[in-house]
Amino acid sequence: MYARPPRRETRMKVYIFTDMEGVGGVVEWEQAMPQRPGYEEARELLAGEMNSAVRGAFEGGADEVIVRDGHYMGRNFIMEKLEPRAKYYVGRAPALTRMPGIEGSDVMFCIGYHARANTPSGILCHTMDGTNVASFRVNGREYGELGMDALWAGLHGVGVGMVSGDDALAREAKELFGDVEAAVVKQGSTRFGGFVIPPSEARAMIHRSAAAATRKAAEKKPAPLSIKPPYCIELDVVGQEILEKKLTLVPGARRKGASTLAVEGEDLNYLMFAVLV
Repeated sequence: MYARPPRRETRMKVYIFTDMEGVGGVVEWEQAMPQRPGYEEARELLAGEMNSAVRGAFEGGADEVIVRDGHYMGRNFIMEKLEPRAKYYVGRAPALTRMPGIEGSDVMFCIGYHARANTPSGILCHTMDGTNVASFRVNGREYGELGMDALWAGLHGVGVGMVSGDDALAREAKELFGDVEAAVVKQGSTRFGGFVIPPSEARAMIHRSAAAATRKAAEKKPAPLSIKPPYCIELDVVGQEILEKKLTLVPGARRKGASTLAVEGEDLNYLMFAVLV
């Protein structure tokens, strides 16, 4: 066990954003959907990994930790199992707000994340939607949910310092951020299967990674992921009906080719929310 670092003059704030498909032991959609078989077990697994990240952050020197339930409708946490030292945001966020309370954070952790759509051997890989979105791009570069959330955090000047998920997610994180702590809690073989480790080992790994990432951020904050405007978002959609629906709902959107929606503008936050409809 590491000794807690001496208190600094400035406060260290860690923001943790959670998903569920990347949690260790989760390999089927049914585990990540409320009222489906395996969901309650997945909630337990998420609680263990999330709490490990929180405890690791405090061990690494954090003074404040905020955790955002970012999966589905934001109602996946087991209230009685929350680590009491952190603050938690559950449920729906205000309009055009992805990360309530992130302002002033020194670093963001992404727990339980998955690789982007169509990633070879990425367990439960998808982007935004499990079936209808094939690719999401900003100014020509493809991003999955990890990259999208990093861009949202970047709008607040916050960089990603630690991630957890499968080995495909870890590779994606290294491509995006370079020097990032990555806790690999499972290794993919197919989209719906792979090698897992006992929850106790996954939690210990996340704890160590979170503590290390917090210490690194205290020395030097990770660089925010950012793109200069103007922005062009392209969304490759599976299904003619879905594409036509999005074209009617997204202001200023145009069709590009057979299956792509494109929209341009100067406000990245608004544009990303717009294509999520």
